[in-house]
Amino acid sequence: MNPVTFHSSLASQMADFVTFKRMQGYKYITGAKCLGCFDAFLVAEDYRLQVLTPQIVERYIAASSHVKPQTRLGRLTPVRGFALYLNVLEPESCVLREYPFDAPRVIRFYLYSPADIAALLEAIARPGLTRTMPPECLYFLVGLLYTTGLRISEALCLTMADVQLHTPSLFVRKGKFGKDRYVVLHSTTAERLSRWLHTRCEYASEAASAPLLVNIRGQPLLDCNVRRAFQRCVRACGIGEDAAAAPRLHDLRHTYACNCLMRWRRQRLDVNAMLPILSTALGHVSIHDTQIYLHIIPADLHEAAATFRYACH
Repeated sequence: MNPVTFHSSLASQMADFVTFKRMQGYKYITGAKCLGCFDAFLVAEDYRLQVLTPQIVERYIAASSHVKPQTRLGRLTPVRGFALYLNVLEPESCVLREYPFDAPRVIRFYLYSPADIAALLEAIARPGLTRTMPPECLYFLVGLLYTTGLRISEALCLTMADVQLHTPSLFVRKGKFGKDRYVVLHSTTAERLSRWLHTRCEYASEAASAPLLVNIRGQPLLDCNVRRAFQRCVRACGIGEDAAAAPRLHDLRHTYACNCLMRWRRQRLDVNAMLPILSTALGHVSIHDTQIYLHIIPADLHEAAATFRYACH
């Protein structure tokens, strides 16, 4: 990860803000880059103050008027966060409380059906699609994300020491926001884990510190290579060709959350009581973080949203 360097009169404060965000558990890669663009703007404007003025913020907002509202929002959100941070240190520094344009948040997702997953797993077994990854590894990984809702970053950090076959479960060490948790495996996922462990012996050692998921050279899987292999398999079986949002690897996490909620509703369980369980399973800090996964199917959306609002009050 190449660090973003700042050069304006607020360079040290920006660097401290990025450090602060990363101490909170955020990778803050894109946010730091957006803040770097703001820093470059300040340099170009020959801005020399140690605080933000309404005038300089307004000029920066005006400079982004040519881009789409959603892109504009993405660029300005880190600046808004930095302005709030700086205001705490320097109360005379202005804050951007509201955006002077309409940019509703767009949540894109693809809800995988059981048929989609079956087709995807079948495609993974085809020769040549996984390339530098053992097919058995990607097969297990997709099933793991689909049945547990793990983040891909959490899965790639798993080591052999984290495997508990007798339970069966996996120990997620320092997930997002530094939270540890155990993830219980479905019987089918546990079976695939056993198969992968048997195949894995051909590629890597069984040392406790060794990565659970490896490529054909026995090296840890890289996020970018996993996503490329996954997309090749998605295209090979034609999943989501007519969908408004192209299927992504992260949508396996969305699907897991939605499937949990739909299953609990069909079982007539108290969804209000179950939401904290889902929040814990997903590794969220707060139940409010789970709200983004309440897409469900259109027929269930209103009832689920109402349930969530009730549960949070």
